[in-house]
Amino acid sequence: MQNDRLSRLRAAMGERGMPALLVSAPANRRYISGFSGSNGALLITAEVALLFTDGRYVIQAGREAPAFSLREIVNPGRPLADLLAEAAAELDLRRVGFEAAHVSVAEHRALDKALANAPVELEPAMGVVEALREVKDAGELATLRRAIAITDEAITSVIPQLRPEMTERQAAWMLEVAMRERGADALSFPIIVAAGPNSALPHARPGDAPLGLGQPIVIDMGALVGGYHADLTRTVCLGEPDATFREIYAIVLEAQRRVLAGLRPGLRGNAADALARDHIAAAGYGDAFGHGLGHGVGLDIHEGPSLRRAATPNGCREAAVSTCHRDAVPWAICPPIHCCGTIGAQLATPAGARRCRPSTCPPCCGRYATATTGCCSSASLSRSPASGCSRPPRAGWSTASPSPPSGSAWSPQPSRCRCSCCRCRPGPWPTGCPSGRCC
Repeated sequence: MQNDRLSRLRAAMGERGMPALLVSAPANRRYISGFSGSNGALLITAEVALLFTDGRYVIQAGREAPAFSLREIVNPGRPLADLLAEAAAELDLRRVGFEAAHVSVAEHRALDKALANAPVELEPAMGVVEALREVKDAGELATLRRAIAITDEAITSVIPQLRPEMTERQAAWMLEVAMRERGADALSFPIIVAAGPNSALPHARPGDAPLGLGQPIVIDMGALVGGYHADLTRTVCLGEPDATFREIYAIVLEAQRRVLAGLRPGLRGNAADALARDHIAAAGYGDAFGHGLGHGVGLDIHEGPSLRRAATPNGCREAAVSTCHRDAVPWAICPPIHCCGTIGAQLATPAGARRCRPSTCPPCCGRYATATTGCCSSASLSRSPASGCSRPPRAGWSTASPSPPSGSAWSPQPSRCRCSCCRCRPGPWPTGCPSGRCC
């Protein structure tokens, strides 16, 4: 696998006329070499692949990156800059590309000083490895699906346990424990649990505010598995939500549905963003859509291709989008409404790593989800949560109650999938729909 990635990187370097590339970003270093240590860099040429790291990782580097020749960093004595200068002289290099987005001013000065006597010219390079990472291979997708499943299972198990008197901090800890117990290596990012007015803050930090009754609770979380990040956002409410929350949630859910139904080969990132943004703006909440629609996930929690309003050459590029319906480019699709200081709702659902596609899933219901009577719902929800089920339940399955008991969690996200739209996969799902949708 690493040999194939190394070959593709060398081909990309050849297209750019780049004789050598210094790879220093941790995710890029791991993607190309397999080395997961916290310190190191790669020097790649058409013939040579070197891995620089310190003594803590010598054994690990040999195991994880057997295709690379190891050069040991010693501080003080033989820092990375000096080792690079030695390698450049040894390989008779005159130009070396470096990852401009990942090298600090101080690091660049040290490299420039060490290479001055060679002499070697440092050339800034942008997005060389990142472009290769956009389209995932089968192994990456399997790891991402595992991270997504752990995240889904964790939130599905925790939501029925939430109570109004619990704090945001307590809920966040419950979610972290649930992911760890199901096999997460770590968190993709610090969990967000934001209740009431805090839900209007896109990156709120869990505090001592109670979850309360009748107010939105935004949960943003993800499991890290094998270096790969899941990203999931759900908005729930304990007890009876008010009319404003119902309105906002329905708008956001419909925006997400339009995106999932509209993604297709050749669609640019800004066009995908418009599928959600135009709907939210038409509903009168355009100013509350404060960030891009979505982003890729992988070795970084935010990576390309991006789905955002600004048209960029790298955003949803044709080469990447042409494979998205083969589940090779995973995105987190997360349209928001964040009303300044009062209320927020957001849904982030993985797209591109599912086993089935939106087009295979008929509309389903949007009833209440409680600890005892879960309700199937999806991004194809077309009715308001109180309007009832648009399709009959399967034989032997109970339907959700028309209104939630006091203190229960209202959410279109299921504690059990019970509607006929779950026919994409065998059911029922006692721990919830694995993708956060009916299929």
